[in-house]
Amino acid sequence: MKNKSGRIEFSYNPQITTDQAGFILANDVCQDAADYGQLQPQVSETKDNIEELSEATAWSFDAGYFEGSNIKFLTENKIDEYIPDNNAGKATNPYDKKNFSYDEASNEYICPENKRLLYMGVQFDKQKQREVRAYKGQACSECIRQQDCTKRKSGIRLIKMFPYEAERNAMAAKMKTPQAKGIYRLRQQIVEPVIGDIKENKGLRGFLTRGIRAVRAEFNIVCAAVNIKRIWLALQETTKGNSPILWQSA
Repeated sequence: MKNKSGRIEFSYNPQITTDQAGFILANDVCQDAADYGQLQPQVSETKDNIEELSEATAWSFDAGYFEGSNIKFLTENKIDEYIPDNNAGKATNPYDKKNFSYDEASNEYICPENKRLLYMGVQFDKQKQREVRAYKGQACSECIRQQDCTKRKSGIRLIKMFPYEAERNAMAAKMKTPQAKGIYRLRQQIVEPVIGDIKENKGLRGFLTRGIRAVRAEFNIVCAAVNIKRIWLALQETTKGNSPILWQSA
């Protein structure tokens, strides 16, 4: 996979899910540079390992899992999910797509200048390798903000609607609420210390084995060691009252 410098190197991408006490409920290793394809396997493995999920479970996920089909999957499984948009805050242009509103009744987009973009049909996006719904501006040639809005030679603004965009927008809006921000802040107290423990205390900054099967076995051993230590520490402490269920994935 590509490293941070953009070079291809032989790498592995570990995944873990923990509960509020820091116990690892599920883990895996993949060779995909992006995380979004690993959310559903983590949820499925967690279900298999603990046998039952409570509908009251608040489950936070790393921004790398932010993808429309993942959000739909979590909603269908009645999980109270919290996933920040990994592109949030990057759009500084007032005419970015994020600032266009969608009118579901008329199936049209409305631009910041209150002009409408009409539905043109389904197109195939070569970059994203998926079908998208295309919308085309109708009054762009008369707009004084035309050059700020589009760089197309035609001067006509086009908008693409990707699959599960409604789910993505709903999650982005949810993550702006004080409640969601408060729950997600707990992530640094729950899953991040476990990752730090694996790297610093267990010394796992690189795998000793090679091949995905061997690496997964190695990571399983490390995760088992983390849980065994947690059990030992828990036995040393006085049992306290019940706490709200809160899980994290990274």
